Formats: sequence, C-alpha cells, structure tokens
Amino acid sequence: MKYYSRKSSNSIRSQLIWSFSAMLVLEILVFGIAASILYERTLKENNNSYVFQMIHQMNGIIDNYIAYMEDISSVVLQHEDVRLYALSSEDPETRASLKPGIQGFLYSIKEVRTDLVNLILLMEDGDFISPNPEDTLNESIDFRQEDWYKKAGPQYYKPYITSSHVQNIIKGRYPWVISMTRRFQVEEDKKGILLVDLNYNIIRELSSNIEIGEKGYIFIINSLGEIVYHPRQDLIYNDLKHEKIDQILGMKTGSLLSTVDGEKILYTFGTSADTGWTIVGVSNVKELLSSRRELQSYLWLLILFTFSIVIMISTLLSGWIVKPIESLRKSMQEVEKGNFNIDINVQCDHEVFDLAEDCNIAIEKIKELMIQNEKEQELKRKNEFKALQAQINPHFLYNTLDSIIWLIEGEENEDAVRMIEELADFFRLSLNKGREIIPIRQVIDHISSYLIIQQMRYKNKMDYRILVDPELYSYYSLKLLLQPLVENAIYHGIKNQDGEGIITIQAARKDNLILFSVEDSGVGIDAKTMEQLKAGEIPASSRSGMGLRNVQERLHLFFGKEYDLFFESEPGKGSRIGFTIPLIKEPQT
Repeated sequence: MKYYSRKSSNSIRSQLIWSFSAMLVLEILVFGIAASILYERTLKENNNSYVFQMIHQMNGIIDNYIAYMEDISSVVLQHEDVRLYALSSEDPETRASLKPGIQGFLYSIKEVRTDLVNLILLMEDGDFISPNPEDTLNESIDFRQEDWYKKAGPQYYKPYITSSHVQNIIKGRYPWVISMTRRFQVEEDKKGILLVDLNYNIIRELSSNIEIGEKGYIFIINSLGEIVYHPRQDLIYNDLKHEKIDQILGMKTGSLLSTVDGEKILYTFGTSADTGWTIVGVSNVKELLSSRRELQSYLWLLILFTFSIVIMISTLLSGWIVKPIESLRKSMQEVEKGNFNIDINVQCDHEVFDLAEDCNIAIEKIKELMIQNEKEQELKRKNEFKALQAQINPHFLYNTLDSIIWLIEGEENEDAVRMIEELADFFRLSLNKGREIIPIRQVIDHISSYLIIQQMRYKNKMDYRILVDPELYSYYSLKLLLQPLVENAIYHGIKNQDGEGIITIQAARKDNLILFSVEDSGVGIDAKTMEQLKAGEIPASSRSGMGLRNVQERLHLFFGKEYDLFFESEPGKGSRIGFTIPLIKEPQT
C-alpha cells in the first residue's frame, strides 16, 4: 500500500469558518427576526380572528337552539292539563283521564322536533308521562337520585343543562344525549321536572362542520369543566388524550398557546353567557404555520435573498475546498460496493488528506477482520452441523441393540444376524467418511436399512414403499434428513393405529429443487399441533419432535431459512411431512 506525505498544515476548518461565518450569521439574524415577527402576527391575528368568528357564530346558534328548547319546556309546563295532573297525585282516576291528552300533546311536539330524543314529565311521587304509552322506567334506577333531577332549578328558573351522557331512564333505550331539566311546582308537595333529552348528534354535526385545518377541531365544555362534545371523546375518557381544560375555564375567553401530548397547540375559546358553555377551537401550530401563504411568501423571499449571497461567496471558495472531499466520497462509495482493494489518494493539504489515510488504514483492517470472521463462521457452522448430526442416532442404536438381544434370547438367530448387518450398513452410511453431502442413492440405501430394522422390530405392524426416480440418484443431498421424518411417522402415526400401517417415501424433481416427503397411513396430527407446525413451532417435548426440529435447523444452517419443513395431515387418515433442497449436481464441502 502506497502512502503520501502532507505538504503543509493548512486547516480546512479555518478556511470554512472565514468563508461562511459572515454569511451564516447574516442569514440566521435576518431569518430569525423576520420569522419571529411573521409567526406572531400570522398566528394571533389570522387564526384567532377566524376561530373567534366561528366560535361566536356557533355560540349564537347553540344559544338560539337552547332558548328554543326552553320555550318548548315553558309551553309544556304552562299547559293546564299538566298543572291538573300534578295536583291530582291522590286522585288516580283524574290522572288516568288526563294522561292520554298529555301524552298526545308531548307526542305532537316530539313529532315536529325530531331532534328531541325524550320529552318526559317526571313527578316527585315517582309517576311519569312520556309521548310513547309503551315506555316504562328502568327499574334499576331511581330518577329522583339522578344528578340532572337534583340540579333542576325552581319553576320558571333557568333550566339545568348537562354534559353529554348516556340516558338510561327508559327501559331498553340508551341514547347518547344532552339533557335539559326544568322543575315545576304547583303546591308544596305537588312538584316534578320536565326532562328534555336533546340528540347529541345535533351538537356533533354543528361542531364537525367547523374546519380548522386538517388537524384542528372544536370541543365544548360546560362551566364545571365537563365535556359536552369532543370529536375524540373516547380517547379523553380513556386518558389517552388531554386538553388544558382547567386553564381554559380560568380564562373564560381568549387564547392559550400550550404543548399538549407532544404537540404545540393554540386554543381559542369563548364562553356563552346563556348556556355557560365554553366553545374551544384547537389549532395545530405546525399545521397553522405551514398553511399560511403570506408567511411562505416572505420566507421564500428571505431564503432566495440569503441563498443568492451564499451562492456568490461559496462559488469562489467551494471549488478547491470540495474537490478532495468529493474524491474521498467517490472512493468510499467503491468501498460500500465491496471493493476493498482500493487505494484512496486525495491530493490536498488539509484534514481531508489525514482522513483519507485513516480510511486506507481502516479498509486494510476491515479486510483482515472479514477474512478472520469468514474463517471463524465457517468453523462455527461445521461444528454446529456436526453437533446436530450427533443428536440423531443414539436412541435408535439403543433400541436396535435391545431388539437384537431379544432376537438372540428368542433363538431367532437369522433375524438377529440380518438386523446386525442392516445396522452395520446403516451406520456405515451414516458416517460416510465424515462427508455431509452424499449421493441420493446412498440416502435411499441408508433409509432402507433403517426401515428394514424398524420393520423387523415391529413385525406385522408396518410396511413401507420407496418411490424415487432413478434419475435423481446422481444428484446429492444432505445426509440424515429422512430418518427423523420416518421415525416420527412410526412413533406418532403407525405405532398408535390398529392393524398394519404403510410408510411411503418419495423424492421428485421440481425445476431446480428436489422434493422429499414421508407419508404414513397412521392416526394423523391433531388440529392444535398442526397450527403450531404450520406456524413454524415444532414441539420438542418428545424424541421425534426433537428430531424434526433437528432437521429444520440443519436445513436452515446448510441451505438457508427459505428451505424448511412442510406438514400435511388429515386426522384418522395419515400425515405427510417433507422438505425441499436445491438441486446439487456436485458434492459440496
């Protein structure tokens, strides 16, 4: 590697500071002063003027609406039959004769005013009249204990208006309403209230029609700080959204700039003298500033002005300052592409030269580390692979040796000899001189030895078929992949069924892949286990489960995670488990 010496000690920092400091200070001062003035004027004058106008209009609409509802309540309370009904608390016959007429009167009002959800007379003695004769009171509540009943003022006084709530007085109906209650009293013990439930959607529609940008909105609170309307009322009740209600109530009318839930918010609000409600307009300051064309115009003029100055100064200086940096950047882009054989040579007399030399040293170090890491990873992969291979055969060897002992003790010497021969072939093919990749012919011979041994162990319990295209024998596969699948088919499929079971092993080519599968005619896999298997969760609670996981890990380790096990099953009819591997024409190390 060739190194270059630095000719002088000129500092790029000093060059840049003297070149751009005056320009940047000027730009920051001009931008800061202009932006501050425009921000204050745009935010307070434009937004507050617009929102105050909307709030004033909405207050007028709501006041007129509530006043009209008060007029309706006055008409009802001044009705002669209502007065006589209240006086007849001890005369059931009189009340029975008056009730239909009053119900019809209330019904006619409710028919005209579809925005009225309920219009109900509630007597202190527990009696009530609603427009619908079939209405019954909810037995689980006593309306005389409700907050809206207790807070209703004396006769002909200003009505009490609640915040939004669910009205549950009538059995089987639970509408979202705003209630207005008004007390009437004809004698000391002859009294009650008129309940007028207003459709909450009326207030919601009025509020949602007011637009304050895309993120802005209107909400309403009463004099106690209770939410009358909020477009995100569910978030408020669940404490997922917050508003500065206490500060707004303290000010009544005006504006408030605050940070709420991490966002800068401008509240503009006004209070109605009639209802006591405070209508609050919420503006997102970030959106507010971005939507002001006047501010944008001034800012663009300012940017163009300062940018022209920057261009004039930087054009004179940037050519010879930036050139070495660009050279270094291009060299490092080559490194990003994986070219570590590059020699970075930057012709300059400042810190960029030192930086280039440091990059050359770093590139050499990275190359060394990559070579070292590649060797370590290859060694780790081989060790992990051998460890997984070593887990496969111990239990099978113990069980087979036990079977051989039983055959010898039972004087079945020929079967014992054959089992020993097959066991020898099995382990000879398993070891295979330490090779991990073996011809598919040997894979099939190996699994055949295993199946012969298992068939001898289980006698008339199982039979097997091997269906492999001979053309595949010249290709290669990772060894010891089929045995755990066959073991699983025996122990979880064939062993637990009545009668003889069949195991079918297949291998077929599909494009540049080879598909191996092991199918059994056993009891099948239950639905819960199938869900786990299809989700990639192989239970390791049993030996065969550990074997399947072992196969999965070896497939991932050797070929990559795109090569995995697949599972098919029908309860009572059997299962099919398999995997795919790439087409290997030559043995790999």
